[in-house]
Amino acid sequence: MALNNQLAVWEITGTNLPSIGRLISRQTFSSTIQAVDADNLGNIYVVGSTFETRVIQSNELREPAANIQTQSLSANRAFITRNPMGRISLDVLPRTPLRIKVAGTNGVPATGVGAVSMNVTVTSPDGEGFITVYPCDTKPDASNLNYTLDQTVPNAVIAPVSSTGDVCFYTNAQTHLLADINGYFPTGQGFTAAGPARVFDTRSGSGQGLRTVNKVKIGGAQEVRVKMTDLAGFTPSTGVGAVSLNITATGTTADDFGGYVTVYPCGNRPNASSINFVSGQTVPNAVIAPVSASGEVCFYARGTTDLIVDINGYFLSGAGFTPTTPTRIADTRSGSDQGVRTVTKTKVGGDTTLKVKFTDIAGLTPSSGVGAVSLNVTATGTTADEFGGYVTVYPCGAIPNASNLNFVSGQIVPNAVIAPVSASGEVCFYARGTTDLIVDLNGYFLTGAGFAPMSPVRLFDTR
Repeated sequence: MALNNQLAVWEITGTNLPSIGRLISRQTFSSTIQAVDADNLGNIYVVGSTFETRVIQSNELREPAANIQTQSLSANRAFITRNPMGRISLDVLPRTPLRIKVAGTNGVPATGVGAVSMNVTVTSPDGEGFITVYPCDTKPDASNLNYTLDQTVPNAVIAPVSSTGDVCFYTNAQTHLLADINGYFPTGQGFTAAGPARVFDTRSGSGQGLRTVNKVKIGGAQEVRVKMTDLAGFTPSTGVGAVSLNITATGTTADDFGGYVTVYPCGNRPNASSINFVSGQTVPNAVIAPVSASGEVCFYARGTTDLIVDINGYFLSGAGFTPTTPTRIADTRSGSDQGVRTVTKTKVGGDTTLKVKFTDIAGLTPSSGVGAVSLNVTATGTTADEFGGYVTVYPCGAIPNASNLNFVSGQIVPNAVIAPVSASGEVCFYARGTTDLIVDLNGYFLTGAGFAPMSPVRLFDTR
């Protein structure tokens, strides 16, 4: 069964011990084994199965040999590949979509799931590129993460799933990927997955999206106002409370204090940020953006930047998700103003965690019935060792093996987070390394209505 010392993906059919069934990767295989489950696009399928004695929830990528041995996995990883120190390492290959089964795994139901909420991180890419997360149909002209050589870039993703419960990950440069799942949206309960599709792009020389905009950078008095309702094939003309967007700032310029983008439902601009940047960066972030009464969303920048905006779904008014005006809740930076909640002005890291109550915020959240909150979290003033640092946002209790932001020393990293709240309405913030945190709220999900939050769990890690 020698396979030229390459990696392959197998379906595991045994229970107490591994029993190798089908070869389900088309990467490298001998003439005596047929890759019957790889499609003609070269998609790699990972199909769930269970080891009774090793609590392995699904397949892993493994090194093919005559005597294949199992690797121990934690209970909530869909698959993992590891480094050569006695284990296995595999990059996600460029232009070869990685197909992952999400329905029926890790607490997600097998049926009735319209989309999943994930945090996706790219690390150690071989060059400049982007990641597109989509429901395994025709790859759209949209991106979820943008990266350059050797960067580590996280982003929140609300990913529509295919009719068979799969999500595909496309990269145009070779890279490692991590994905953590923190909840799902039941079909027909307030969130409608749509796209992803490009809404607009301000870059000179780029094509127009669903909306035509001026090809000029935003900044200062130069804002962008875009109608997000009545997007043909994507959003209805009425009844939309908020839209789920991926926003990328690129070609940025900023002074020594940095720049930021605020996404808001027009009207009075709030003291909150959706993306933070310094000059010369390309920064993506997911945003759940409330729309105005006329269906519009406004985009403001301190500094200047081009914007690329993609839509991946919308929330019906009054159906599970309640958008709020973006509002600063907590800010640990020394010398900064307090947000709605008063916190200690000290960096988070190690034994110092941040605990914030998100229920019963006057004018924003009710005192009970909140299942999760929609946040933008920014790490700034970061320090980390050579392995890097990260922030985990979770409903207090045990710290999960998952990350929401990844950073190296000196970085400013924003990310959207849909955070489950504890029974007492609290959310905790843990950091490996140290960092100040800025936390803004833009909405909440009622318990049992529209979104099923989960304590974050690692879906896969290709490192």
